[in-house]
Amino acid sequence: MSELAGRSASLSEAICARLDTPLSPELREAVAFFVDHLAASLTLGDPDTLTDQLQWQSRRLHVLAPGLDTRHLADVTRAVVEQRLGDEVAEPATRHLEAAFDRLSGYPGSGDHPDADFGDLARHYLDLALAGDHDEAVDVVVASGLAPHDVLLRILGPAQTELGRRWEHDDVSIGQEHDTTALTQRVMSMLRGRRKVVTRHGRTVYAGLVGDERHAVGLDMVVDLLEGSGWEVLRAPGAVDHHGIVADLARVRPDVVALSVTLFKHVVELRSVIEAIKADERTRHLPVVVGGRPFRQNPALVGLVGADEFATDGQGALEACQRASGPSQQRHVNDVTREMVNPLESMLGLAALLHEDTTLTHRQRDLAARIIRAGGQLMTVVEDLGHGLVVVHGGPDERSRSGDVDLDELVEGLLLRHQPAAARRDIVTRQIRIPSTRGRAVVEGDVNQLERLVETLLDNAVTVTPVSGVVTVRVKRDEEVVAIAVADEGPGIPPGNREAVFDPSRTSPSSGAGDLGPWRGLPVCRRIAEQHGGSLSATSDHRGAVFTLRLPLSARALVHEPRPVTGFPPLSVVRDRAAPPLGE
Repeated sequence: MSELAGRSASLSEAICARLDTPLSPELREAVAFFVDHLAASLTLGDPDTLTDQLQWQSRRLHVLAPGLDTRHLADVTRAVVEQRLGDEVAEPATRHLEAAFDRLSGYPGSGDHPDADFGDLARHYLDLALAGDHDEAVDVVVASGLAPHDVLLRILGPAQTELGRRWEHDDVSIGQEHDTTALTQRVMSMLRGRRKVVTRHGRTVYAGLVGDERHAVGLDMVVDLLEGSGWEVLRAPGAVDHHGIVADLARVRPDVVALSVTLFKHVVELRSVIEAIKADERTRHLPVVVGGRPFRQNPALVGLVGADEFATDGQGALEACQRASGPSQQRHVNDVTREMVNPLESMLGLAALLHEDTTLTHRQRDLAARIIRAGGQLMTVVEDLGHGLVVVHGGPDERSRSGDVDLDELVEGLLLRHQPAAARRDIVTRQIRIPSTRGRAVVEGDVNQLERLVETLLDNAVTVTPVSGVVTVRVKRDEEVVAIAVADEGPGIPPGNREAVFDPSRTSPSSGAGDLGPWRGLPVCRRIAEQHGGSLSATSDHRGAVFTLRLPLSARALVHEPRPVTGFPPLSVVRDRAAPPLGE
């Protein structure tokens, strides 16, 4: 709705003129926010993004103009839009508003509660800053004895998040918000002088603010954290927009792109920026990490803008950039393996055709079969490389990590990571934890390999599930075993092929077994399961396929005092839709 966005300022003034209430500068700003948010939500095509704004607007109007409610503001907005822009714009705006109001009843909202990580140090710092005791607030940071990295993560970051929440609830004034943010930036400047020199690991991130954003403190923190962790950060010289981003990225050639927005109205421009990056052959391979308050409030926005990763705080940004870039040597290996797959599949396909030739002698057919077997073994090695299962020597962050792995937490993190890809196709991803009085679903093993195993199963499930389908992940602990079942709504597996999909010599698309389906990486997955003393099996019916991973419980989990379990809500439900039954 570019017409609405392009005339938001004049529309806001016209709306204010029709409101039968005294107009303070704060109320005028609230009306302008409402119009900007409506325009952005219409462009994104998701009423849920407007529902969150309606909830916030209700609280704001209650403080600024007790006699004015959100419904009346919406009615006046519709009338002004119809008068100024006509039915062509007013009708979809009306439908969008009604859909948002329909969702408002019982809507959980976001940003209503203090950050769970808002600790005592951050609280003390923020209270002093808001009271104007800036020197004492700085003393809190100095007296903490924390390294600069930890000051950002444990004091300044949580304090700024809580400051934003309080501003949204009108618990602090705009002046207090500006003064406290300025103090935080001063402390960050002081910390940079205390930061130790770190060895660069060779990875580069391009970081910038989208639109006319002036709220830079969040991105500044992320930049400081990245630089303190060995990243080279290239800061965009000005506001990032979709016109110039591709040329900048093609010139500097970063490993990761990190983009930040604070105001929801800039999410539309962020989507245009990402679309430009993904449309150009010079930059489409670059992973894009996004962050900012809109994504903390509504993670589903990640799928709407087309980002690869998102973060809600500084630590999350570090981890997202790490995931997006991958170890640099492993990324090079991945590039090489992708180049190997096509000729290898062609070779296997030709060998399969040769093997089926009825004019061959027995000796020739035997040689063709040997080529297929050897090629299948080579394809397995290539898949191992691509999945990082062949060790690539590198820095400390590339070592294997062994120990107890909480599979509930692992699945939860992977589902959150897959949410953008699923949301782009309106696929629901659900995690169902089966309540158990026996304790946690903890196994012993290599967390990296187990994560790759489950991630491959999820990748396959999202790939084969049709638009608007459902992917369900069920985690269940028995007496000595944890089972993870990943169910899709894809084409299913023919009855005779439920073991063949794990055969490396038959799962290549050109291996002469095209009826095995589009699943990839299953031989590697089964081998990981077996290396951990477990199993991986497949079942299928008319609803799709179910891949079930079974792993033995950790010895420590078997003797650990069980914690009470009362049930768990579904995770990452992109749309409110019931999951299909899932067989054991």
